[in-house]
Amino acid sequence: MKIVYSDDHRLQHGRGELTDGQIVPCHDRPARADAVLEEVRRRRLGDVVAPSDHSLATVLQVHDEGLVAFLETAWDRWHAIHGDTDALPLSWRARGMGDIRPESIEGQLGYYCFDAGTPVTSGTWRAARAGAQV
Repeated sequence: MKIVYSDDHRLQHGRGELTDGQIVPCHDRPARADAVLEEVRRRRLGDVVAPSDHSLATVLQVHDEGLVAFLETAWDRWHAIHGDTDALPLSWRARGMGDIRPESIEGQLGYYCFDAGTPVTSGTWRAARAGAQV
């Protein structure tokens, strides 16, 4: 098995996530990735390789263009309004609300995010693109 890993994945390091009504330290954090990587190597589950260099066009073959554009700009847009805090969605689309993409960063967080368990941070875009080296 090939395990694709980049140190840039460590840049997705949120301060907190919403769990059971409380903001708690993020479960998905660099220390967890380190522990998984160490265990993969200890068990010799496969080669750990650097990501291949793929173009943005390749990324868009498997990911929605709107989602990619959102991830690329979300932190800067959030930071301009809310300062240096993690961006977490405050609401999500409910059944029957249709598929209209909001214009605001707050609305788009709820549109593109599944829950409040993975904040958008200053390193999110770079960490996300690390897998494809866009």
